[in-house]
Amino acid sequence: MSDIDSNNNDNNSANISFLEALKFVNERQQEGIILDNTQRAIFLKVWQNSQSRCKFGYKQIAESLNMTESGVKKSSARLYAILNELLNPPVKIGKQNIIAVLSQMIEEESQNRSERQFNREFTSPRSSNVNLENNLNTIPSHKEIKLEPPDRPVPLNSQFYIARRKETVGYQTIEEPGAVIRIIGARKSGASSLVSRLSERAKSNGDRSVLINFLAVESEILKSKKLFMRWFCVELSNQLQIEERLNDYWGDNEKIVNSYSQAYLEQYLLRKLSFSIIIILERIDVLFDQSSSNPEMLETARNFFSLIRSWIERQSEYELWEKIKYILVQRKQEIDMGIRRSPFNIGEEINLNNFSSPEIIDLAKRHQLSWSEENEIKELTNIFGDNIGNPY
Repeated sequence: MSDIDSNNNDNNSANISFLEALKFVNERQQEGIILDNTQRAIFLKVWQNSQSRCKFGYKQIAESLNMTESGVKKSSARLYAILNELLNPPVKIGKQNIIAVLSQMIEEESQNRSERQFNREFTSPRSSNVNLENNLNTIPSHKEIKLEPPDRPVPLNSQFYIARRKETVGYQTIEEPGAVIRIIGARKSGASSLVSRLSERAKSNGDRSVLINFLAVESEILKSKKLFMRWFCVELSNQLQIEERLNDYWGDNEKIVNSYSQAYLEQYLLRKLSFSIIIILERIDVLFDQSSSNPEMLETARNFFSLIRSWIERQSEYELWEKIKYILVQRKQEIDMGIRRSPFNIGEEINLNNFSSPEIIDLAKRHQLSWSEENEIKELTNIFGDNIGNPY
């Protein structure tokens, strides 16, 4: 291909619509390399901006999408990176030349397709049984649905996933610096499925996730404030693949383990990061539900989450701490820690309630079942009362 002028406004560019461009990109998406909803929305805005005489910037795009300007810039950078990786264009795609580059690529592909079609029709022998061919082409193919195991998170590309209330708010929040999201729901209510989607959204903007599942932490570590804080700092280093240097910041005074931990993050770990991280805290109930028989575990929990609250508040004074975003997954609405020490009363709250009747019917349709509120939903309610709609 020849060089492409970034200001190209020829007839080909003018005739290519955004939907044609999006289709062109979608056909080339690969596993792990796809455009998410935010990137598609920004793609549309950038496309419209390129064709408009009245240019607008990231600030106007952010306002139209109810995002922050920094969030739009991150998503835009990721959008161009994905387009260049998927399409391997002759010229690197950017904000200024996106229409010109894609228009030329689409036009060339259309010409190549026409040439291939002409060659096939010119060189291929005509079948002797045209009627049989036409009949076969009209037979619909039966597409069987592939059921998914119910005992694990719903896959990202699942046709069965039902978006939860306020889920869109969660996607917007996770793009904010220093975001805090609390997901509240009973077990098997879909928390892990939502967490994976929030994490994927953040990943598309260049963020990295660290998962802390308290169910997987040994009880002896949970009973000791010192052991747990050291374990937590080491776990952050390991999951982020950053050399662990805890002993350089840790002293012998067991009464100030929080200060040692904070110094390790502030003076070393966070300064090593060129991206934001999402600390996902799952199965918090393990620490609090067993407090009656494990007072040491309760003390560790109170100390740790008070420290998390202080780190969140530290974001207003030190921009470095805005690199940490939090997703807290809890079963209880109320966790007694005191208003000013608790992280369970701040941030964006998403409650995972049971599916409503319309949501149950929607899920049934996705399983190719013809359910109605007058019949199946009423029968389920007669059997189980109002306790229906658990996603599991």
